[in-house]
Amino acid sequence: MKFEIEIPKMQKDEFYEDVIFKEGKEHVKKFMSNWTSKLKRYKEIGKQITIKKFKNLLIPIREIILPIEIDYAYSTGSSLDINFTDNKGKRYYIIITLYSYDKLNTYIIGRRNSKIEPLIDREFTLQITTERINLIETGLLKLKEDGTNSDEIVNFYYNNEKNTTEAELKSYSSNATLRIQYKTMNAEFDKKVAEFLFSSNEEHWYYYNVYPILKWITKILEENTSISIKAEVEKEVYSEIEVVDAVVHKYTRTEIVNEGEMHIIKVIFAKNLSEFLEENK
Repeated sequence: MKFEIEIPKMQKDEFYEDVIFKEGKEHVKKFMSNWTSKLKRYKEIGKQITIKKFKNLLIPIREIILPIEIDYAYSTGSSLDINFTDNKGKRYYIIITLYSYDKLNTYIIGRRNSKIEPLIDREFTLQITTERINLIETGLLKLKEDGTNSDEIVNFYYNNEKNTTEAELKSYSSNATLRIQYKTMNAEFDKKVAEFLFSSNEEHWYYYNVYPILKWITKILEENTSISIKAEVEKEVYSEIEVVDAVVHKYTRTEIVNEGEMHIIKVIFAKNLSEFLEENK
């Protein structure tokens, strides 16, 4: 998504087209003026391509329907927090910070326990470049029935150059991590992956053998696929499968012998994916 040249003058109301303020307008205007100036000075964002209007920050999240109404906004000078409601009544928040050079051109848009995803707190991390705004990360925190946070998180990391997505399930109570890397698909596919990973966290034996995950995901991916699945417990790899262009190159699994003994079995080969799936039915 490309934006037109020219840094807008923040005092002009046209910068806030499709934005209705209930409160916090002065906080927003002052912070945005400071932030866009720093983007131009330190990231060269604005010398060629820039954010012409505030709503450009929201457009990459297609579910947000304009215009929006800002219900609350507050700035400490180094950060800006905004709560807003879109034209369909969905509630969101946006967080922009000036804490570090590396994160100066990133910001977060989030929603919590929405009718779109009940009992989920989802955050979109976006990065502004001189050419476009990219979605680089999405985080999903599972909520308990009472609306409080659980310890289950699924993060999606998007590599726009390689066109790959890595989905990561973390469980802080068990200190276990499950990662799946695949060719970038779409939001609907990622949602299926997130739902599968959250359900997988209840099946702890997946951490010892990720084969059932491969079997599930290959049913909905194209045949000539590349995919990597890795399960770690206490930062040690317990199970892993690596597939490149429909050829399996690595398969690691853990077998429990008894309470005090387990064997990690690692096989390296080059086997056709369909053949590998047939052999491991």
